[in-house]
Amino acid sequence: MLKDYLHESYTFKFEIPQIDTDKKKFPTYTKDIINKANIYSQATSSKNMGSVSDMAKEFKGLTLEDWINFYNGKHPNKIKKARVKIKTYIRKMKKAYSQINDNLINDWLEDLIYKKTFIGLKIEKLIMTELSMKFNVKYTPTNQKGESKGIDGYLNGNPVSIKPASYQHTLSKQLEKIEYPIIFYTVSKGNITIESDDNLETYIKTGDFHTSERSENPQRAAAM
Repeated sequence: MLKDYLHESYTFKFEIPQIDTDKKKFPTYTKDIINKANIYSQATSSKNMGSVSDMAKEFKGLTLEDWINFYNGKHPNKIKKARVKIKTYIRKMKKAYSQINDNLINDWLEDLIYKKTFIGLKIEKLIMTELSMKFNVKYTPTNQKGESKGIDGYLNGNPVSIKPASYQHTLSKQLEKIEYPIIFYTVSKGNITIESDDNLETYIKTGDFHTSERSENPQRAAAM
């Protein structure tokens, strides 16, 4: 199994900080809407809220209250500014929601199911065929069970997922848990550029895969 290659297993014992575990109740869908507005506005990005890694080096406290006081002292009014950014985008989303009707939903469905799915399938097959020839291995299309796990095909029997580069910045990426190498692609001027892990070839040939390494030299495949 792929997961056997991802991480070695370790067990640690430590004391979990005691904090108020009462979860605030959000009406149905409101958290998703706020999260979506946050993604659009980038209200909680490090640019707007400060670098967590930098603050972690300075923070010496032990409790949640220590962290709240430290953060507010370091970045006063950041929460308020983030709230304003998110609220602005929620207003824009409300306006967009009011424009949605049956025709618009139908147009969206046809674009997804007909055009994007058709083009996506062609690109997936092209990439898988190109990689199978490059590494001299067998390409096997996915099936319904594999598709439900985010698998778009098998190279030498090893599952891979293929996504457009834009997927990396979508809500779907946050919600989906794909436990296989993802090959990202962009299409431009008659070329398909793919980006994958440096050890993709090793994985395809042996099944060994480590998610921490990323390629700085994307491979290229000719477009259809």
